[in-house]
Amino acid sequence: LGISQPAVSQHVKQLEATLGITLFKRSANRIVALQEAWELLRNVELALTSLDRLEASIFAMKNDEKQRIAIAAPSVFGFVTLPKVVAIIHAKTASNVRSISGSYEQIGEHILAGRAELGISRLPLDPSLFEWAPLGSARNVCIFHPDHRFSKQACIEAHDLAGETIVDIDPQFAAHQMNFNALRFAGVEPDIL
Repeated sequence: LGISQPAVSQHVKQLEATLGITLFKRSANRIVALQEAWELLRNVELALTSLDRLEASIFAMKNDEKQRIAIAAPSVFGFVTLPKVVAIIHAKTASNVRSISGSYEQIGEHILAGRAELGISRLPLDPSLFEWAPLGSARNVCIFHPDHRFSKQACIEAHDLAGETIVDIDPQFAAHQMNFNALRFAGVEPDIL
């Protein structure tokens, strides 16, 4: 920032006094951002992104440029789904479309921060934060080596997983807990690696 650490501390204290809220927890030689600081940062980023988008929009109008649309999606959608979506948007609006990739959680952040107008994600989504419409559906699959005993089965059910070590993907999502609850309902305690 080109200013000294004490000057930064003074600016932060002035900001907290002006806002009337504490942004950081201070102890000894440590300073830790509180939830209020992260919320303020998110809102400031959103405001700055909106100003950047407004400036770009005005520039595009002045120069008769096409509108730009950003779509946020996990990279797995980049192979089939996203190219189809981009082609439809481009054909119907003649807009320039760019894609932003990330995790499902990052997709939501891109939308909330205004870095993308559209996102491809998965449920559950907080209806107070997002407007959404179904795009498609997917099923969970069990992946295993071709020589595994499951290769002879057409469908793997919860009781088949008894005693199997499971590697779970994206444990932070609700689908993770739903899968394990389904196993427990079937009387199988999941063995998670």
